[in-house]
Amino acid sequence: MLIRTGERSDADQVAEVVVEAFIRGGWGHAHDMARDEGLQREFGDEHRQKCLEHPDWVCVAVEDEQVVGFVMFEYEPDQQAGRLDSLAVLPAYQNRGISTELVRRGVEELKDLGAKHIKVRTSHEPVACRVYEKAGFALVKQVMQEDSHGGPLGVMSYYEMHL
Repeated sequence: MLIRTGERSDADQVAEVVVEAFIRGGWGHAHDMARDEGLQREFGDEHRQKCLEHPDWVCVAVEDEQVVGFVMFEYEPDQQAGRLDSLAVLPAYQNRGISTELVRRGVEELKDLGAKHIKVRTSHEPVACRVYEKAGFALVKQVMQEDSHGGPLGVMSYYEMHL
């Protein structure tokens, strides 16, 4: 498994991974979004566009020349602050430590950019929480709120890391 910085040519595969991992996967079924083709298109397009605009803010996991997972991040140089924005791994590749390695690589990239502080917001699901905790993030708070992608009210976990 190769983990590398994203490239614009990865954009379509990143869009496919996010739709397969989130919308068609367990999260999408749990939120009754798996059959909403418009939402799938919108979700994929959003991630495709981010990859095209800032491929250097994406790390991808590649196997046999196929993107099987990614992490996206953002950096605010004036605040020396970063944020992990989106993390997805195809269901067939989950439970192999790929998410944890992607998060660690994203942290390293942000550190190289000058980040002194990194934040993450995620739905409070045990698997996602373990990934961030294994990578060194500390849970700051949990809040009951709607998911940013139209999901129902649920617990959201906020994590931080100080470098």
